[in-house]
Amino acid sequence: MKTGYILPGAALWFLLLTWSCSNSTAVDESASRRLVVQAYLFSGQPVGNIQLTTTFPLSSTDSIAPPVNDAAVTLIKNEQRYALTNTNESGFYHYPGTDLYVDPGDIFHLEVNYREAVITASTIVPAVPGNIHISDDLLLIQETVNPLPDIEMAWDIPGFGGDYFLVVIENIDTNPRMLEGINHNPPLVTPRGIFIGASEAHLTLPFTSKGISRLPQVDDPDLFISYPTSAQTFSITPAELTHSGKHLARVFRINQEYADLYISQQQNAHDLNETLSNVRNGLGIFTAFSSSDSLFFRVRQK
Repeated sequence: MKTGYILPGAALWFLLLTWSCSNSTAVDESASRRLVVQAYLFSGQPVGNIQLTTTFPLSSTDSIAPPVNDAAVTLIKNEQRYALTNTNESGFYHYPGTDLYVDPGDIFHLEVNYREAVITASTIVPAVPGNIHISDDLLLIQETVNPLPDIEMAWDIPGFGGDYFLVVIENIDTNPRMLEGINHNPPLVTPRGIFIGASEAHLTLPFTSKGISRLPQVDDPDLFISYPTSAQTFSITPAELTHSGKHLARVFRINQEYADLYISQQQNAHDLNETLSNVRNGLGIFTAFSSSDSLFFRVRQK
């Protein structure tokens, strides 16, 4: 019999990270208290997306792990230490001051002191995708033998940072209408956990046109997030969209540690022998993102 632990995060969204399982027949109480880090920095945004939870046994009837509100969390940039503050006892931590900036090229170190353990991780803020442009500002959907071409997005890869990108498209129309007769692409990941042996984790990412002001639901019809790509182009097709009206598109540059989350989902459970995590002495992820300017286009169905 295999036992393990759920590595929980906010169950709001689509990203799932799995870790290797244990063959032990006894539940290790100390393992059930391992710290899970979900720490995201966004270029040009305040620091407020640092979440800490703990693992708990799969045999538990709980669906959400208790947040960790009593850790000492510090961000380090250029040898300067910035102490974070717990946010409303929710497991989230933020920086209350105004002197901490997240800029492209910055190297950040995360240090968490929790129950006599020190958990650390590092990341770099990637350069912003450059020269983003779009081939058309109207995607017309009609029943015809020769449909109109898709909208093409393209961008440059300047400077430093990750060589992977995500395209995020959000419907911002005040009166959108559902598209009819469209075979939509399936969700990137189901909202359920993927069990590898006997453990799982739910990691979330707050992508939205409004910065980090809200966490979209996994089944949010107004939001599309592409798979990570190393290409410098992306085709916007009806299959990625659910509603007509005005849309906003952005390109996010991501680091390798975030792309590894997707790689882990492609691996067979029996072949997953090591943790895809950049958190030392803990579990989860600490990473940074930068985003392009916004582009706008409309979708109309005849």
